[in-house]
Amino acid sequence: MSQNDKTFTERIEVAGEQLVDTVKAALRDTSAKRVTVRSKEGRELLTIPLTWGIAGATAGVMFVPLIAAAAALGGMMARLTVEIERTGEPPVDHDPGADI
Repeated sequence: MSQNDKTFTERIEVAGEQLVDTVKAALRDTSAKRVTVRSKEGRELLTIPLTWGIAGATAGVMFVPLIAAAAALGGMMARLTVEIERTGEPPVDHDPGADI
């Protein structure tokens, strides 16, 4: 990643049972550089760096047991926050009423 690459963080609140699917989707996303799972209180439970390129996507499979463990823990928690650090421009929320 060069110094000119912009990054932003997407925060997604998920229920414990949605955690594995959300993290797996981030592992497949080439713009994702880091995934952090936080408790409702904001405590960091798991961080997965994804800056390894293609090797990182392959190595991400190693994290599946950790994700499953976090999901089991997450099942006991009502809500978790998944933070996905990405490169590029953040998506622009379009307000349909703004053009009127």
